[in-house]
Amino acid sequence: MQAVAHYIKKQDVRLFFFLHRRMQCLIMDIIMVLVTQMGSLLFACLVSAALFLTGRKELAELAVRIMFILLLSQLLVHLVKRLVNRPRPYKTFENVIAKHPPNCKYSFPSGHTSTAFALAIALASTIPGTGIVAYSIASMVGLSRIYLGVHYPTDVIVGSATAYAAYLLTCI
Repeated sequence: MQAVAHYIKKQDVRLFFFLHRRMQCLIMDIIMVLVTQMGSLLFACLVSAALFLTGRKELAELAVRIMFILLLSQLLVHLVKRLVNRPRPYKTFENVIAKHPPNCKYSFPSGHTSTAFALAIALASTIPGTGIVAYSIASMVGLSRIYLGVHYPTDVIVGSATAYAAYLLTCI
């Protein structure tokens, strides 16, 4: 079991460095800082508020559901962050510079990715035709977190899984 964990960690770091370094350029720096904002709680709350204020009952209900999914996903994310205490890549490796360092010092799982996927799951499960765009944006948010040097790939994967778990809990 320890060999499997070691292998996963090694591949996680290798993939992190591949994604973090291979695409580096000024334009990507700007794009990724903007993309990462679509995984912020502020962005998700603004989307929810816009849906709520449309005056359409089904969109107002979706807005409330988004808020519940966000609440649950963030509770899960922060619980796991405190249990795992994994330092961020830019804190672990001297040659990694975070382009947009977050306040929280823990990396696992990604809160921005969880937020983006919580929003994507809620939209895709309620509004037909939104899935491809919503999941593409959520995936780009996850990639941006790796590019910016603040998360490993496994942080992003588990961040998306926490959003899905939170969504399932709201379906009960």
